[in-house]
Amino acid sequence: MSDLKNFDLRNLRDGGDLQEEDLLYLQRPSDGESTDGTRAKRVYAAKVQRTTKDEFNNTVTVEAYWEDLRFPAQGINPAGTTAPPTVDQTTYLGTLLFAPNADNIIAGVAQLPHSWQRGTAIRPHIHWAKTSTATGPVAWRFSYSWADIGGTFGAYNSWDAGTTGIPHSNTANKHALTTFTEIAPATGVGESSIILWQLMRDVSEDAYANDARLLELDFHFQTNKSGTKSEIPS
Repeated sequence: MSDLKNFDLRNLRDGGDLQEEDLLYLQRPSDGESTDGTRAKRVYAAKVQRTTKDEFNNTVTVEAYWEDLRFPAQGINPAGTTAPPTVDQTTYLGTLLFAPNADNIIAGVAQLPHSWQRGTAIRPHIHWAKTSTATGPVAWRFSYSWADIGGTFGAYNSWDAGTTGIPHSNTANKHALTTFTEIAPATGVGESSIILWQLMRDVSEDAYANDARLLELDFHFQTNKSGTKSEIPS
């Protein structure tokens, strides 16, 4: 492995002076792969790949990864159009308790990171738990409005019903996950665009008679770069 070379992956964006021998297999030990550096074609850290030598100086394919745009419960200002959820101050401090007898709503603002792969859909979801072993579904609902820099926000879309990702199994304090329909950006919407979001427990549609505990709301997004060249993307 003495022939390993160090180089800045950012050079790939501009072509740089990289040659075929500069690309090396860099694998995590758990992957069980190694190389002598003579026929390497991939950089693990960014999944940079090529197909043939003739294409090397013209085509670089960067594989996308998933990341989280996170809103942990303690960082959410519980404001809504009706009574907000209660901040737990006794059991799991800072988490939010959605009551079984009121449509508690929280709201927030998300900015798409510069590392987001433009044009790809994002996937809202929540991490939560039941507070008791009582049976019955919890009806989570999600709504949003998305606008680019220079664009205009429309009205919130209609409430989207959550779908079970990881079940609660009617187990108190089990870490469950509920997903919502993925959101595709409008044509031309770029990095630093803003999503205004709302989350509600619709008690008229659920049958769980106790508080539901919100741990975190997240957006899964795809990333294939560390950022943008432009400070303000257009």
